[in-house]
Formats: sequence, structure tokens, C-alpha cells
Amino acid sequence: MQSKKPRCHLVLSGGGIRCLSFAGTLEVLEEKIEVASVAACSAGTFIGALLCSRLKPGEIIDKIQKLPSWSALAGAPVSLIPDFFYGLIPGLLFSHYLLQWPFAKYRASGFPRAFKTILKDDPEFKDLEPPLAIAAFDIATQRYLVYAKSTHERMKVSEALDIAVSIPFAYPPRVGKNHIILDAGLASECPVWIAADQPYNEPIIALRPKRKSMLADQLKRVSVDRFYLEVNGSIIRGLDDYIIAKMPRVRLIEIDCGEIDVDQFDLSDSLKHELIERGRKAGKDAIVQYGEDFSRPKEIGRSLFDVTTESDELPGNTKEEEARKYDQRALEHGSELMTRFHQNMSKDAPFRVFISYAREDRDKADYVVAELRRRLLNPNVIWYDRLIEPGEEWKSEILERIDESRLAILLVSRHFLCSSFIQNNEIPRFRKRGVKWIPIIVGKCDWKNFDYIDSIQSLCIDKPLSELPDGKQIEILGHLAETIDSMLRD
Repeated sequence: MQSKKPRCHLVLSGGGIRCLSFAGTLEVLEEKIEVASVAACSAGTFIGALLCSRLKPGEIIDKIQKLPSWSALAGAPVSLIPDFFYGLIPGLLFSHYLLQWPFAKYRASGFPRAFKTILKDDPEFKDLEPPLAIAAFDIATQRYLVYAKSTHERMKVSEALDIAVSIPFAYPPRVGKNHIILDAGLASECPVWIAADQPYNEPIIALRPKRKSMLADQLKRVSVDRFYLEVNGSIIRGLDDYIIAKMPRVRLIEIDCGEIDVDQFDLSDSLKHELIERGRKAGKDAIVQYGEDFSRPKEIGRSLFDVTTESDELPGNTKEEEARKYDQRALEHGSELMTRFHQNMSKDAPFRVFISYAREDRDKADYVVAELRRRLLNPNVIWYDRLIEPGEEWKSEILERIDESRLAILLVSRHFLCSSFIQNNEIPRFRKRGVKWIPIIVGKCDWKNFDYIDSIQSLCIDKPLSELPDGKQIEILGHLAETIDSMLRD
């Protein structure tokens, strides 16, 4: 009998034309994993949208290789005049695309048109399976935007794809009354944070082209727009690395695309083939590194918090050598502070205990909360919906508090088991967010027919809490408070 493939959540980064290598990687992974969801930004969205349109990776490879010209993916240029001409003809420089709104080399990206050409269709988000989430960034509000199947069912995928690839200096932004929306790669090139909302026991597989480090001599020879993208990309890559390293379930696959550049759209047939093959190689290497079920923890290399301590070993005789020593020491200190910052953030994260109960059992909930607070070292960790202020939207407040919680106390009764809100909203939310729960049987009910209760060590299984003597009730709740305090200390 064939074993079931593990469910994984895919994140596709930006990287220009090099993102087409993702199709080769996905072809290798296809037999090993089930893709449960896809999140993408920038050019990675093109491959993600095709995959979610029910094309197999092999079909994607075949169709993109049959496109008349990959140069068309770049789009139609604003001007056909070569850049060097602007400096030769007096007055022409002032009409250069970098000196006038919308500061874009191309009128529009060619990716949306290619997407519709390949599919011979223009699907909406509701038509996609697995579901797709596309990231963008609004520079007017300084906020991320995510276009997804769950929130944008009737939106055309090609429209979101056009937004996703709105790279500064290349394509115009999407402009609204209060928004200026651009490629999310401005702030996060590999947005693994989108998939953080998925079940905790399912790996996140992030695909990203390996970045070519440019030295000072190389940067001096590039155009101003390319210089900006290199600088911004390096900063964002470092921040992404930090987030990835702090998410143990992320499996990062970096694809070495050789000398192929992000904006090298005029690839020869041999280089197109090479790009796909490099993607396949990265997929095979990833299976060796992470295991066929992708359960093996990742090994992350150098990043913002992992640097070689060598400042004291550097020579310091000349002015240049002394400057290098200062820079290396600053790198080490910055890395140390970033690590300390993360540790402090972890300590400051609230430990919240969510009390789940049916409204018919409100008196029982009040009693349990009062007894627990009386015994807890920090009584403020307890939250239940009696704390919702008048005028607040109760459903969103409850779900938000669940997202903040690490433990839930379930006050189980027949009313609890019959509550559609608890069964359809709270319990699935606990599962999704990885919240642990402890059931307390507070009233007679047929709780053994509910696996999420029967499979967990519950309290008061022989006799409901409400039927026990007062002394026994206080003893049980006292032990529960000790358990919560112990979890809080850990």
C-alpha cells in the first residue's frame, strides 16, 4: 500500500526570470509531497498561479518553454531609445523614464498576459486549488497586503499577478485614492510569514533563487535602478533569513541559477533548459537534506545572527585594516543584539489561558475562573468572553484571543457539545493554532463520542465537577492552577 504523502505549504519567493527554475524543483517534489497551499510574491507568483490552476509541474515546464519569447515576460518598454542615447542628445535626458512618474521602464509586466495565454483562460481566486495567497506592499500605509482565495474569491488572478510584480523602476505601481501598491519584495522577498497560519505539524517549503553577492567593484558598474534593487534586496534577504531561521518548520530550498540574472529575459534555449535543470537539482538536493517527507530539521548557514567572530584577529595597522576591524566588530555586535532581541520577544510573548464554555454554563465558568485566579501566580493570564467590553465585536475578539493563547480549558457539558460556535469555530481554531487544551467535565454529557475530548487526559471523567463536594472541586482546580503555573515557568 502506498504511503500517504505529507501535506506541505509552499512559499515561492521573488527573483525575476530565475523564478522559472521553481517549475523544475516542483517537478522533483511532486511525487514526495502534497501541496496544501501556496503563498507567493513578485515573479514567484507566476509559477504559483499556474500550479494552483491545476497544472502539473511538468505541464508548466512544457508550456513556459513553448512561449514564443521569454522576452515578452518583461513587458512592453516605455521607450525604445537605448539608455546611453539620453546623455548624447541635449534635453533628451529629462524625458528619461527614471525622471518622470511612474518611474517605470515598462508600461506593464508581461507575466499576466503569459498566464492567460498558457491557460487560455482568466480564472478567479475561487477557481484555484490548492488555495493561493499573493503578497504586495502599500507604501502609502506602510502595510503588507495579501490577496487570497479566502478573501478575494471573485478577483481575477491575473490582476493580482500584475500587482505582485510591480517592481520599482521596472513596472508602474497600482495607485488608488489612499494606496500605492508595489511588489512585496520591497519588504519581504520570501514571505514565509503568510504560511505561518497553517497547521503547526505541516512543513513550510520555501523556494528561493540563490542570490549572487555583488562586490563593490561590480556595484560601481551597474545602473542606478539596479544599484537600488541590489541594496534593497540584500537588506530584505537578511531580514527574511532571520525570520526563516526562527521558524523551525520552514524548509528553505535555494536554487543556484548560475550566471543567469534576474532581468535576463532574452535567454537562449540552452539557458532555459539549464535554468529548469538547476531547479531539478535543487529539488533532489533538498530531498537528501530534509528527507523524503521533509520532516528533518533544516540547517541554516550564515545569516544576521550567525557570523564568524574574527574582529579581534583582523590586523589593524593601516587605516583601511582598522576600518575593516570596526566593520566586522559592528557586524558581530549587531548579530548579538538581534539574537538577544528575539530571545526577549519570546519572553515578552503573552501566555494566555482561554476558557471555552457554553453560555448556558456561565455560572460554572465564573466559578472556575474565580478559583483559578485565586491560586495562579499571575491571574491575568486567564481570559474568557465575560471580559469583552460593551460595543466590541464578540466573534472577532474571541478568535483573536484564541490566536494569542497557548492553553485552553474546555468546560465540557451537553451545552458545550451542542454549541455550533464552539464546535465549528473554537475547536478548529485551537487545532489550527496549535493550542493545547485540557477538558474539564462540568456537567453530565456523552463526551466519549468526541475524539478531541476522549483522546486527551480530562479532569472529572468519573463524576462532573458540579456534582463533586466543594473540597474536591477546590482540590482539582488547585492542581489545574499548579499545572498552568508550571507551563508558565517553562
